[in-house]
Amino acid sequence: MVRRLKNYKSFPLPARLLKTLSEIEFVFNTSFVTLHNVNYLALRMYDGSSQSIFAIIYVWKDENTIEKINLSEYFYQKSGVVKVADPKMSIMNDEVYCTFNTGDSIDKPNDIFLLKINEYQITDYFICNYDERARTEKNWAFYMEDNKLFALYNLNPLTILEATGSEAHTIVFKTFFVDDNQCFKNFSIGTPLLKIDEGYGFIAHKKIFRKRKRLYLGRPFRLITGTNPQIKANKQIVIHSLKSVLGAKHKFNKNLISCTYFSGIHRFGENLILSYGINDIDWSVVTIKFKKIWP
Repeated sequence: MVRRLKNYKSFPLPARLLKTLSEIEFVFNTSFVTLHNVNYLALRMYDGSSQSIFAIIYVWKDENTIEKINLSEYFYQKSGVVKVADPKMSIMNDEVYCTFNTGDSIDKPNDIFLLKINEYQITDYFICNYDERARTEKNWAFYMEDNKLFALYNLNPLTILEATGSEAHTIVFKTFFVDDNQCFKNFSIGTPLLKIDEGYGFIAHKKIFRKRKRLYLGRPFRLITGTNPQIKANKQIVIHSLKSVLGAKHKFNKNLISCTYFSGIHRFGENLILSYGINDIDWSVVTIKFKKIWP
């Protein structure tokens, strides 16, 4: 079954914010959460004057209190980060977090960042270190249980990491669980993890390859944690629309055929709020019944 999110209702965002975003040529890869009546929307946008892509978080309590955190400027000043890629918002232990990576490695391995945000400011941030990591790391999905920090690291095979300590803006991780019998080839982690009745839910990316070019489709997963974690995939495929799967003429990534890039997930009563990018040129935040994704 293919579920087309274009057919579902858009989540209402402030008119002022929508106007601001409409004036930007390319906005994509949105990630939305809300906590204690404060709303957070991370995204990437293309700035034509500098011909650069910036990562931004918009924060608001109401129409008149929209503020902007420029992640690209902040981490360039703090850590010399040249590229902030794939910012994703999540909630753990009743606190708001954001994670991002620093793009493809060139002369040295890239970094995974995890940061805390309290309303309009970044209160702390960490680089995540793991000795057995790949040279280029993209998306880790973090969760907390019994006040311990874990990260879903890989779907092929299922690999979970555990934080062993932190200091000076650094968190060190070690392997917590690996199961070579649970392998989802050509799948990668998409959204952060969402706490649901049985473990966590998230949308992964099914990657289809053709002549070294990639096409991304969404697929819902469940992660069941504990001493013997399990991962289960739903049968349905989730996309923005059939037309979007054909791709777009403009491409920031020449190796991309097309993508519905899932970067945000949030539960709002009986509904899910799914936020995502469309072919690196557009975005959407939609509301869908929880049972449509996880029956």
